[in-house]
Amino acid sequence: MMNVSQIINYIKETGHNPYSDEKLSNSDIFYIDTLTDHYKTLSDEIESVIKDSNVNSVLELGSYMAVGSHLAREAGIKEITCSDMYDLPDDSLYKKWLKSKNINYQHFDLTKKPQDEFIKKYDCIIFQETLEHIPHNPARILLNVNQMLNDGGVLIFSVPNFYSVRSIINLLKFSHPYVKKEELLDIDSVTERSGVHWIEFDSKLINNIVKFCNYKVLSYNKNNIKYGSLIRYRIKNLIKIIMPSVFDQHRFILQKEKDFATYLDTREKIISEHEALNI
Repeated sequence: MMNVSQIINYIKETGHNPYSDEKLSNSDIFYIDTLTDHYKTLSDEIESVIKDSNVNSVLELGSYMAVGSHLAREAGIKEITCSDMYDLPDDSLYKKWLKSKNINYQHFDLTKKPQDEFIKKYDCIIFQETLEHIPHNPARILLNVNQMLNDGGVLIFSVPNFYSVRSIINLLKFSHPYVKKEELLDIDSVTERSGVHWIEFDSKLINNIVKFCNYKVLSYNKNNIKYGSLIRYRIKNLIKIIMPSVFDQHRFILQKEKDFATYLDTREKIISEHEALNI
């Protein structure tokens, strides 16, 4: 079993921010501390995938402080690459920091089809809490990610639930359920470029998307994240018992179902109606 706390402490003490290329700030450290429970769940998911599949290569998309990559390194994966929103220069301190653990950095534009050299390249891809930050059709993005997986490869995947306690409270206040005005109006900030949630997903929508995009669902969990007070976390879990659709996060382990060419030849044709017809 991985020592997640030890790995997180190493990252906090030695890590660099990929956006500023500076040592981690108090804000970065607060963020990683807040999501410790999330990372412990991710470590369990990585170990589960390694146990059930032959995994020699891992790609972490939306890596930020590369916690998933460091967990994969601790688990003994040989080839590890992480990726975030910027194409970083060779002298980047962030890239040098990763290299000290033999972790590669490669920028991908997930809105575009991957280049040929990255088709069927990875046995496992970690893609957590990132899809919602990309202002593009999520199905297109998941199809591009699917092409980077080897046949039978595994995607460790999570996205926020639309019907979280936070979103419901905001809707009751007649506010946007998950976007704050400051996130859009702080022009040229990291938050404006990468911190906005452009979409969140209910259970039916995200399950329909992943199944359409050539993934077989190996596991699916409706999860609450333990951030903030323990009392708040317990309240959220109690609400989930009463109203099972109200939770923080959809967590999946998915497997590439078909060779991509076969998928294209056999996938279901879906016709959308103009939104005016849905009124």
